[in-house]
Amino acid sequence: MKVDNKVIVITGGSSGLGFGLAKVFCQQGARLVLIARNMEKLIESELALKSLNNNADILILSVDLADEQKAQEAVTIIIKHFGRIDVLINSAGILAEGYFEKTSLASFKAVMDTNFIALVNMTQLSLPYLKESKGRVVNIASMASYFGTFGYTAYCASKYAVLGFSEALRYELKPQGVRVQVVCPPEFSGPMVDGICANRTSENKKLVQTAGTLSVEKVVNETIKGIESHQFAILVGSMSRVLAAMNRYFPKVVRKYLDITIKKIYIGPVLDRPE
Repeated sequence: MKVDNKVIVITGGSSGLGFGLAKVFCQQGARLVLIARNMEKLIESELALKSLNNNADILILSVDLADEQKAQEAVTIIIKHFGRIDVLINSAGILAEGYFEKTSLASFKAVMDTNFIALVNMTQLSLPYLKESKGRVVNIASMASYFGTFGYTAYCASKYAVLGFSEALRYELKPQGVRVQVVCPPEFSGPMVDGICANRTSENKKLVQTAGTLSVEKVVNETIKGIESHQFAILVGSMSRVLAAMNRYFPKVVRKYLDITIKKIYIGPVLDRPE
């Protein structure tokens, strides 16, 4: 995918995978829109990108994209500034982990709003301009879109939604010349994962240690290769591809293996009980 002079909108663009992709595209001459909630981080990211390319054309927007009106205002600003949108990368996301029975409904709503509703908002509002440019939508999902994972009831629900939405959307938009792709990485180093490490359930922590954590650089490189090769589902990392194949062809074996593994390490929630 040639990105020189193309307008690439990246939600969650101030950190993690979104910022990693922005660095590569910036060096290749793309015009960038970075959207996130924290303006301070956005300013830092903009300065870092301009240190890589002094001539970079970058627009930063601090927006809660789950708010439809604010998302519409953001798209209006983008079109006023650049006049077009060629690529939308929906990378904004949060990660919540914990025992379901100790997870509040507010936490579920926050995860769904950020990981799914914001993505739907931004995609729908950008669509008229993506149809004009014959562009593409790249949704960042997760391997948690394929597997139920201990401690990730809210996160898995949101990422399953992203994968299902992306697949349905692909069928609708392909006849209109808009490409849809979805990226499914395993856990990788970055602020989102770092933010939950201190408070993970013991079971989740041990399962993740077994699977390992990728570097953000590897995820960026494989994501870009997948985008360029026009894959619909981009599975990042060789272990992800093996696990996805195992789960597709031998789901009972995978569930049995995980049941046995969890049984060995299970502690469970310590519930408050009345005296």
